[in-house]
Amino acid sequence: MGNDSDQDVYHYQASDRLMKVLVLNAGGIAESDLTGVEAIAIAFTPTDSILADNVQAAIVELDDKAVHRAGNETISGIKTFTNGLISGGNISIPDSAWDAGMLELGGYYFWVDGDGFLRIKFGTPASINDGLIVGATGTVAADDVSFTPSGSIASTKVQAAIEEVNSEAQSAITTLDNATLHKTGDESASGTKTLTGSLALPNVAWNSQIFSIAGYRFWINSGKLYFKNGSTPASATDGSIIGPVVASDVAFTPTGNIAANTVQGAIAEVDSETLHTTGNESAAGVKIFTDATEATNPTTGGLQTRGGFASAKNVYIGGNLTVAGGNTGLKLNTPVLIVRRNSSLNVSANTSTKVIYDAVISDTANNYNASTGNYSVGVNDGGLYFAEVSINYSGENNNRNLITLFYNGTNVRIADFRGNSIVGYTSGCKLILVNSGTTVYVEVYQENSANSAKAVTTGISTQLSLFKLSTT
Repeated sequence: MGNDSDQDVYHYQASDRLMKVLVLNAGGIAESDLTGVEAIAIAFTPTDSILADNVQAAIVELDDKAVHRAGNETISGIKTFTNGLISGGNISIPDSAWDAGMLELGGYYFWVDGDGFLRIKFGTPASINDGLIVGATGTVAADDVSFTPSGSIASTKVQAAIEEVNSEAQSAITTLDNATLHKTGDESASGTKTLTGSLALPNVAWNSQIFSIAGYRFWINSGKLYFKNGSTPASATDGSIIGPVVASDVAFTPTGNIAANTVQGAIAEVDSETLHTTGNESAAGVKIFTDATEATNPTTGGLQTRGGFASAKNVYIGGNLTVAGGNTGLKLNTPVLIVRRNSSLNVSANTSTKVIYDAVISDTANNYNASTGNYSVGVNDGGLYFAEVSINYSGENNNRNLITLFYNGTNVRIADFRGNSIVGYTSGCKLILVNSGTTVYVEVYQENSANSAKAVTTGISTQLSLFKLSTT
């Protein structure tokens, strides 16, 4: 449709080669035919995209540049569809350079590479293989996919590149396998191998986990580490124990008086047969001290004792016996008991009366009881004793004075004086064989014509003396 600039008159083509004129005026629109007027004769003002200067040429130019509803047509340049593009058939991009026929969707570019595969990339691709293969008709063979040589891989196809890598990997694996120590089988290793952690052998039979170093073989048996130099051990104990061990595991060859066959047993046996520096112990057999040093004081001589010396048998002294401080230091015939009556005592006539000596002059064994008058012989003090007893009554008109000594559950008369008006003093002595642990005490008896009680005088005249002479 054209417009005459100097009046409100519009021309348009109503049908083929028939132009009509619309005249716009104050009275409205009037239409008239331009019958017989050619379109080429009607002027057209060129625009940005239509260069023709008449209606005929402008229509033809517009028709050439338009996309029609039917038929196959080629479109050049970038076309932006602001409301989308709907196609009822195929959309075909011309077979031209890869970067001249790309399809752009939301920033993603699609194109076909030189191998016929569809590729995709977000953003403009830099080369024909820049991007990812997203699909193709049929199956893609690795030999059809291009590969850019890289590193030590020289192949230009994926198939060949994989085979090249596989070949080199197989060779590397074989080389690595040949240089590796494996979990099973016997193998040798050269060079120095440093273990930063622990070396653990499996918990299996002792002869299945032997560790060898320069001919030495090591293995574990019952929690103990054994080793052997040379041949393979014949049994679990065919070797020596090393490391932390107990004495009962160390063998000992019986020798001399030692019959034990382990170190533990041998030490225990020696200890049980040895006299120790402390404690009370007994020694059997004859012990000969060969040191011939003469004893001149308590710290010289072949046999020295810081305590007492006791013997249950005779003691033979081949040389002189020196007693420190003179004879007062020599204590023979012990134990010794000397007791007296220092308080008054009345003895009834014709009745036996126990004498309780209330003054202790000497009691080397400390076995006398001044409350009961009993003397208890020590468990190791039995033997032959000398006993002497004396008693003195006031007055001299007694007819009988009897002294009886009790021991070993029996008694013996020490003195028995009879007569008319005999003196009041009576004494006697005996050798008695006393058992260890027995009790010794004294009873007296007196008779007089008046049948009256008699008072006993105190002091040395009423006394019991008892001392051991020998063991038998």
